[in-house]
Amino acid sequence: AVPPARRLHTAVLCGGRMYVLGGSCHVPNEPQEGAVFSDHWSLDLASMAWREEEPLRAGGEHRPSFAHSAVVSEQGVMGGASPVIAVFGGMDVQQGDAGLPALVLPGPPLLLPVQRQWRPVQSGRLLLFAPGDKAWSLPRTGGASPLPRFRHSATLCARGTADEAMLLWGGWRYPVGFQATPLEPFPRERDISPDEIALLHMRTLTWTYPVVSAGPRPPPRAAHTATLIGESLLLYGGAANHERNHEEDLGDTFVLDTAAWAYRRLNSACAPEVRRSSGMVFYFYEAATFTTFAQAEAAARSPPPRSSHSAVLLPMSLFDGRGGGR
Repeated sequence: AVPPARRLHTAVLCGGRMYVLGGSCHVPNEPQEGAVFSDHWSLDLASMAWREEEPLRAGGEHRPSFAHSAVVSEQGVMGGASPVIAVFGGMDVQQGDAGLPALVLPGPPLLLPVQRQWRPVQSGRLLLFAPGDKAWSLPRTGGASPLPRFRHSATLCARGTADEAMLLWGGWRYPVGFQATPLEPFPRERDISPDEIALLHMRTLTWTYPVVSAGPRPPPRAAHTATLIGESLLLYGGAANHERNHEEDLGDTFVLDTAAWAYRRLNSACAPEVRRSSGMVFYFYEAATFTTFAQAEAAARSPPPRSSHSAVLLPMSLFDGRGGGR
């Protein structure tokens, strides 16, 4: 068996397996088009075989969810030594009538019609999954919990140290207390300020909120990427919310120094290098300096604006074998 097609899910690596959680299906003519999933799969990277895991649960209930975030803590939480997957926020789908199918939600994933059986709800909930025990938990946390958000980023900082923490940045939320109607199933998304940064300290499961001290603030956005390089969080692209049902893709890049809690913007001189392979286009930053490589086969240019993309830190160059993180 393999997972159904989906988007707005999460995929994380833990113990030689890739864990895929939730998401929604937006593939025309697929049997599950319009579905929101509570299922949970893992891919063994050695055998390339899929296995269905314990579904997403909150308080014992299946919770279809999309546009959430997930990070892996290899050292565990609250003094534990086993890895855990921390899932935060997103959009949940609550079931109104018992006995209805747990995974099927009529309508496009981001324009869900208001119906008696289903209700989309923005989430500020933290869930933990222990791969070793194959069990979900809804932990108690210290400090004030963040407000709900979706299409945000979550990044694990200070990995493997006593200060290991999950950093939440950006995303959108809906006004608290909004009541959906058939003519207006969703309100306009509200931007989350770049100063509204939340840290979950994994050892104590305590929330804190650092104060940004300096630098030009990035415009608010969702569906961006946030890649940690040392103590610097590289924020690229995403979608700006200007008018109802209208998103503008962004192509700018900012760096957040998580030691000084200061922003800086990368200018056009720091445009990533473009390299092409088998019809795919790759853009590279030099991680140590946030400048481009020496130009070889292609001229440097900024990538076209985009959102809902991906970005990863590579431990070595794919082309010349040198280290440095690119």
